[in-house]
Amino acid sequence: MARPLRIQYEGALYHVSCRGNERKEIKNEKGMTRHMAMEILYRLGGLKGVEIGKMMGVDYSTVSQGRKRLREKLKTDKNLSEIIERVQEKLPI
Repeated sequence: MARPLRIQYEGALYHVSCRGNERKEIKNEKGMTRHMAMEILYRLGGLKGVEIGKMMGVDYSTVSQGRKRLREKLKTDKNLSEIIERVQEKLPI
């Protein structure tokens, strides 16, 4: 069952949490799931690499490299592109 839609107000600030399957922390996951979360937080959340790193318990270079690896993978993996598009469509941004 999906959670209810968030009530939105212009200019409001929202708390963003990163959770994976079974509400586990994404920061403990490796690979593309974590890279996708980093990219979405950067692109849509407006967070800087340092801020994302603090949230996920990694340093800035890990965030930068993860985003770079994701961009490279997106060039060849159409399924991954579709997953990211679906996630972005569901975000109320």
